[in-house]
Amino acid sequence: DATSYFSKSSDPLTPLPVTLASFAGNINNCAASLKWKTASESNSSHFVVEYSVNSIDFVPVAELKSKNDPNGASYSYNYNDIQPGTGYFRLKMVDKDNRFENSQVISLRSDCQARIMITPNPVQDILTVRGLTSGSQVMVFNTAGQQVTTKQPVNSILQIDTKTWLKGLYMIMIIENGRMVKTEKVVKH
Repeated sequence: DATSYFSKSSDPLTPLPVTLASFAGNINNCAASLKWKTASESNSSHFVVEYSVNSIDFVPVAELKSKNDPNGASYSYNYNDIQPGTGYFRLKMVDKDNRFENSQVISLRSDCQARIMITPNPVQDILTVRGLTSGSQVMVFNTAGQQVTTKQPVNSILQIDTKTWLKGLYMIMIIENGRMVKTEKVVKH
């Protein structure tokens, strides 16, 4: 089902060179299958697919280059880390001058098992880990193999302060019931 919300624009007085004709999605094999069409494109740079679990805090999950077709084009993207419950998606349409506009927000309901999601990547201040279970342990290592921190979440979402981390690459390891269930590299800016 689709739910419209206010959209944000970097310059509300000047229209962007993209006319969005449609934006829709559905859940297919525990992934969000997103599709959109443009009616026209010129001077368009790219689309950023953004995801939210609360319809307020959106994080970028993918970037697709614009086809820049004056007659419009079709796009699709599958997002595999959707959380159970209602997830929200929107498109950030960016032109070559870095002006942007957000599409309406669509909501998709999933009954799939929770998947662990680590965002944002790259990170600056706060790293968020979603989809954790009771008794999980989150361990962070630097490129020298030294353990930077270990955290045990009190619920399914854990936020880690990264302000004191040095810039570079880190390995995030998620342990559940004594076994490693996910590892992911994260870049600190």
